[in-house]
Amino acid sequence: MGRPALARLAGLALVVGLLTIAAADPLAGPTQARTAPVSERTFARIAALSGPSSVRLLSIGAPSTTPTIEDGPDLQIPAQPETPPHPEVVRFRPFDRAVQVRPDAPLSVRFTQPMDHASTQAALRVSGLDLTRGRFRWAENDTVLVFTPSVRLAYGKRYTMSLGSIARSAEGMPVDAAAAGAESSFTVMPKPKPKPAPTKAQALRLATGSRWASPLRGPITQYFGQRLTRYGIHRGIDIDGNTGDPVRAAATGTVIAAGWVDACSGIAVGLDHGRGLSSWYRHLSSVGVRVGQRVSVGSIIGRVGNTGCSLGSHLHFAIRRGDTYLNPLGYVKRW
Repeated sequence: MGRPALARLAGLALVVGLLTIAAADPLAGPTQARTAPVSERTFARIAALSGPSSVRLLSIGAPSTTPTIEDGPDLQIPAQPETPPHPEVVRFRPFDRAVQVRPDAPLSVRFTQPMDHASTQAALRVSGLDLTRGRFRWAENDTVLVFTPSVRLAYGKRYTMSLGSIARSAEGMPVDAAAAGAESSFTVMPKPKPKPAPTKAQALRLATGSRWASPLRGPITQYFGQRLTRYGIHRGIDIDGNTGDPVRAAATGTVIAAGWVDACSGIAVGLDHGRGLSSWYRHLSSVGVRVGQRVSVGSIIGRVGNTGCSLGSHLHFAIRRGDTYLNPLGYVKRW
């Protein structure tokens, strides 16, 4: 605050003091309780300190020449522009202390606001991994940074993801201190044993000759059987995507559900593929089919969304045989 503004505040403080004294005088009448006589010398001093707009002369009684003062207009102090908030880290994926991470799993970090691409990519660190050998991608309106390594992660190795302080938001604000020190450690699954005989689900797929395809192209952020959220064991796979991305039928079938299903599924589509098999596409923003409609593999049936018990825009894809959930990766080829 500059000296002129400080001077005006000092003058106003003196005015308030004089008025308080006048109000406390038991002999003061109604009019005198609101105003206080002062000498010309005192008035000149107040006016010099606070400015002519802060006081005004009043005349009390016809013959009186003693100037009085009364509260003038409030002193206007210019409002200071709001400083944009510092971005914070919402979560890393894989989550901290995650185990059994696949060697081809994408790595991602979600922020509370859109981020600057160059500084944030430069700030990301993964121990034992060369980030020049891979591809960066942004999702969710520049709030999610996804890195897909071009080389597979080492079996059984422990990695640590962290974020440096040079990361900036799209508005140029640095990450807060907690975000700059945030990290997540995870362990890649051990090297698998020789491939066993086909599972029942795989054998059924081969026997029926059904052709399955990916319903959405994107990184898998949660696998079948994991327990990464408060919703318990995961009965499908989560595929990262932006709201509005097209969701396609994984196999030819008949629509058995389309629209709001329940509080957790949100807007969803269900397809019956025969032989007791059905596929489910949850947390959609909209559907493009109706119950009873026959759809072909690869046809658009809805759009990615964030409805139901969802923690961010993505597709929850599940396959059931009767009431039993199956691992979708036993039907859909890895992408």
